[in-house]
Amino acid sequence: MRLTREKIIGTAVVLVVLLGFLRCGDIWVEGPGGNGGAAGDGGVAGDGGSCGDSACEGEEDVSNCPVDCDHDIVVVVDKGLAETLASSLEVYLADSQREHRLVRIELWEPGTVNELKTLLFDQVDRYGVEGAFLIGNLPAAFYEHRVICLAWDRLNRCVMYEYEEFPTDVYLQDRNAVWEDTDGNGKYDRHGELELEIYVSRLQTLPDQTKCGKSQLFPECPETYDPGEPFYATEECVTLCPSRLQSQIWQEYELGDVECCGPYFFRRYFERLHEYRTNGALVNRRAMVFADDDFVPMLVPTGLEALYPEVEAVTEGRDTTKDVYLDRLTNDGADFVHQFLHSTVRNLYFYDCKEWDEGQDPPECLNTTAQRIYRTEVSAGPFEPSYNLLVSFANMYNCHASRFTEPNLGMAFTLQTDYGLATVGNTRKGGMKDATVFHRELAEGSSWGESYRRWYNEVGKHDDRWYLGVVLSGDPTLTIPRFGGEGFVAARPSEGSLGIETPPELLASDPPETFEEYRRRNPQFFGN
Repeated sequence: MRLTREKIIGTAVVLVVLLGFLRCGDIWVEGPGGNGGAAGDGGVAGDGGSCGDSACEGEEDVSNCPVDCDHDIVVVVDKGLAETLASSLEVYLADSQREHRLVRIELWEPGTVNELKTLLFDQVDRYGVEGAFLIGNLPAAFYEHRVICLAWDRLNRCVMYEYEEFPTDVYLQDRNAVWEDTDGNGKYDRHGELELEIYVSRLQTLPDQTKCGKSQLFPECPETYDPGEPFYATEECVTLCPSRLQSQIWQEYELGDVECCGPYFFRRYFERLHEYRTNGALVNRRAMVFADDDFVPMLVPTGLEALYPEVEAVTEGRDTTKDVYLDRLTNDGADFVHQFLHSTVRNLYFYDCKEWDEGQDPPECLNTTAQRIYRTEVSAGPFEPSYNLLVSFANMYNCHASRFTEPNLGMAFTLQTDYGLATVGNTRKGGMKDATVFHRELAEGSSWGESYRRWYNEVGKHDDRWYLGVVLSGDPTLTIPRFGGEGFVAARPSEGSLGIETPPELLASDPPETFEEYRRRNPQFFGN
């Protein structure tokens, strides 16, 4: 549930001490109803103030005192991470202030997705926030629907549907739409007209309680992770993981997992944000469009040349291999990658042709094999293979790859490399079939989050089948400097093309987690 003033006052004192430099109004701690007091200067919560004193207090809100109360974004932090990330948030707030952006921080303890939505729109009403950055394991809404008909009877009635369930953050971003769970199973299956009022992005790591054991080097590290509690209690566990936590190995089939090292990656992420905001791009100012064979017919103009002086299109069948992909992204790198690849939650797949029919024009592939990159191989780690891809921003047309309710590729690109900053991807099949609006908004100076919101309201809301699961990861206030070129065509455009889905045999080998599994793992989100 949302923290009340009584429940949070102890945590608030910790944050006040750690973030003592903050002026009134930069950090607030509140209870239900939005009438809590400022804690940023260590004063008594609930003290009155006057408009213009740089503190949004008492009865003040964005309507009657915008000079104090008009904030840009709220950062909602899992209470279990608050102390660990205090110094990182201090730098984040200072950098935001230099960019003339006012940020609020709210702490969160386990509660329902409805309570999270109430919190976000309380922030909108009182402080005028335009979006939210959710840090840690926070609750999600699930949606279910029938996708397509698989079989008909003699009267041409559908007798078998393809069924799908997936988490969606659209629920958190539209205040007015009515969402219905008609069968009462905990998953929404119907909604009204959508129009996003705010944007939402996440940053999280999801340790498996059965895999996160303490190390012989650091016996004080807790044996298991308890949802809602700190990941690792000691400074050594946080700062030295993963390279010296020998029990926290990264291999897919071994005990241990990169997700156990959440605080380490969170801190590294905020260091990268500071570096980007201070010195600019972390890798070469170039973009790459990489489309494996199946996806080339559906490519449309992307508009990336308005953002970058160099845009490379890798779309020829002989080039769209794992080796070429890794060569580009481990040598020169690319600030922005727009990729179209088959995938599951944890694996990227590359279809490499082993035999070509040169008698066809163009040559036709006769024999293919699938090579993969596992999510931990994307990352910067002490074990091989560890590619540490040189990518900061990624638009991922990769089925299920941003399914944030379980360890996923999207979060690996964002959080677990030395260069990642933000991604947009899908928790279900597909991705942005046409990202032109999203890239256009970025080129016009909109933030990552606002570009997504405008894209969704112009394009995404019209097609649930492809877009209801599109989500963001990373800091949504990030912007990309405009280069000023003209629009760019990645490959031949295709009119009326359908989206491409991951082959069933790949999905069967790495199926996404079900809603029931999510509920069992996260009883704290369901009032249990």
